[in-house]
Amino acid sequence: MSGTRLNTDSTSHSPRESAARRWSKFITGLVLLSGFTALLMSGATPPGVCGEVLRHNQQEHIDASPIFYSEVENMWSMIEELEARRSKQNHK
Repeated sequence: MSGTRLNTDSTSHSPRESAARRWSKFITGLVLLSGFTALLMSGATPPGVCGEVLRHNQQEHIDASPIFYSEVENMWSMIEELEARRSKQNHK
């Protein structure tokens, strides 16, 4: 008996209860994630400054989704125009 220890932990669950708990957490997470995705897709905007920026972009049909500058339409012409303006300022 010196090396044997009884499990007196009241939080231990049977494997079936543990699996049910894991499934309920998984399903709850899926429902929350689906709800959040539906909220974003609905076009609802948050209140305050962040919402104001999003509403402005929607009203002006501004696509603020490009991740890289290479995804912006006419990026090279904008770069050339900026370089031309800078060179004019440097020559003044």
